[in-house]
Amino acid sequence: MNTRLTKHLQKPGAKILIQRADRLGDMVLALPVIEALKKQYPDLRIHVLASAINVPLLDMHPLVEKVILVSWVDNQKVSNKKELIQQLRQEKYTAYLSLWNHPYMAYLGWRANIPIRIGNATSLLFLTHKIKQYGHDITHHQIDQNLRLLQDLIPENNTITRKLYPDPTWEEAVYKEYVGFKDPSKKTVFIFCGTGGSSHPIPENAILGLIQKLSDTQQVVLYYSELKMESPLPSLDLPHVLNITRRLDFPEFISWINQCDYYIGADTGPTHIASFLNKPVLFFTPKKNQFPARWAPCSDYFKILREDIQCHAPCLSICSDRKFCARLESEQLINAYFELINQVSLQESFSPSKRKYEHLRHTFRIAYIVRTRTEYDAAMSTIETLQEKNVLLFPVFYSKNPWASLKRILTLVMRRNITVIHGELPFLIIWAIRFYMGTIKQYVAPVHVAYPLHEYLKDTDLIDLYHDAWKKTR
Repeated sequence: MNTRLTKHLQKPGAKILIQRADRLGDMVLALPVIEALKKQYPDLRIHVLASAINVPLLDMHPLVEKVILVSWVDNQKVSNKKELIQQLRQEKYTAYLSLWNHPYMAYLGWRANIPIRIGNATSLLFLTHKIKQYGHDITHHQIDQNLRLLQDLIPENNTITRKLYPDPTWEEAVYKEYVGFKDPSKKTVFIFCGTGGSSHPIPENAILGLIQKLSDTQQVVLYYSELKMESPLPSLDLPHVLNITRRLDFPEFISWINQCDYYIGADTGPTHIASFLNKPVLFFTPKKNQFPARWAPCSDYFKILREDIQCHAPCLSICSDRKFCARLESEQLINAYFELINQVSLQESFSPSKRKYEHLRHTFRIAYIVRTRTEYDAAMSTIETLQEKNVLLFPVFYSKNPWASLKRILTLVMRRNITVIHGELPFLIIWAIRFYMGTIKQYVAPVHVAYPLHEYLKDTDLIDLYHDAWKKTR
């Protein structure tokens, strides 16, 4: 901790402005920052600078004194610049915490004459305290990334508080509507259909198959990011399905999720809301650049559905074929959901370490380098054993022709979304792969591990090995 900074926040009337003026899911994952600051500084006044979609969430938060709106135009320009700067100057803030690493947001704190301005170290200008976050290390959750910026303000071992505050009035109103539908002998699952654009939605045929499967055992609440005329879901009229086709107010939406026993969805914002309500969550996340170690739910019970899909185009962060990437059969969704139900019934909740392992297991996709058929055959039984434990390894040959091998490995890296290259390779080949992926393609450059793969190596040991390799990229 920085005692010079903490003294400023401990003064009577101290006031901090926290900025997270982007997406809903990002704001939800920033809420532990508010909890941590208020726990450390009980008298600190907390204001939040937010985009329009996040204002209702923050209005419900008892620790937030005031919410200030940033009006974005096409997610690129701020339309209320002059009024915003004037408003911020009048508040005379003690400190400014810029969570979203955006150039204008750093500039805004400077223009508002806020004396203490904290943010990411990559912001070259306008900040007084630059904090090095976890950089290109994809193994740290976004909650950890946000809390990292508090390293000068709170103790390092501070407990993470993930919490939402449903509105009591809406809780009562939703409960009255819910009990008219609810069968006390059955559990209810809330399914969020569609996404806000942050990921690919769960295919409708898969949802229909799950609804049919649950007809005798559970009830279903359906809600939509947007209604589509061609969709068969909004017109479903079944005894065990409550179809909410009207637009819910945000506090009402949270209360509906809170009333249900389980949650299924692909949109990161609502999924993080369900996670912060500690609902058992089934999260469908097929999009390449949404690594579960960074964006997955943190409930006591969750299941990540991230299928091994081989892309036929090197689309990387921008998907060229949404239908292909979002392919999911109803049987896969059904099996994953019943695995989640089984996890809850057996009370096999995730400890922090097990939660981390589960996130990492779905993030690491490994290209395993083999040089001969003998070497391939020797490693194949170990590879199959690890694949049975859902560790995704893909063998790839490195031949005597280095340029042909480089092309072969790069193709696998792009089509299988590889995050780890395991095996011995010449330094120049590794350098070329990392340079091409990280600098030219502006994507994740896979780490390299040369440790030999043998039959005594456990899946947990392997995940730890890859995790250590990623830590070195910070």
